[in-house]
Amino acid sequence: MPWKKGQSGNPGGRPQDRHFRKALIAELRAAGDSMPELRQISRKIIDQALDGDLAAANVIWDRLEGKPMQSHEVTTMVDDPIPETREDKMRLYDELCDRLGITEVPKPTAASTSRRQ
Repeated sequence: MPWKKGQSGNPGGRPQDRHFRKALIAELRAAGDSMPELRQISRKIIDQALDGDLAAANVIWDRLEGKPMQSHEVTTMVDDPIPETREDKMRLYDELCDRLGITEVPKPTAASTSRRQ
């Protein structure tokens, strides 16, 4: 059956496979307040880290301090900063077209650049 315009083919979305998570929560609830199993797991990870297991050390560090933020650098084909004004955008556009040898592409109009700002 075809879908109507604007209707999703999967309205419920992708099903979330959370079987492991549900099983873990059930085990934690069953462990009660003392949770000796969790202490055993923690001790095992600590021992592995002390034995030089970098992955185990990262698990501990990530849980205590949180994962470090990742930085991303945005660069352009020119050495100038990312343009903000319309004039700077047009200058960069012209420079890129010249560098790439593009002569057939029409230059953007004020109306087409104002929608992207």
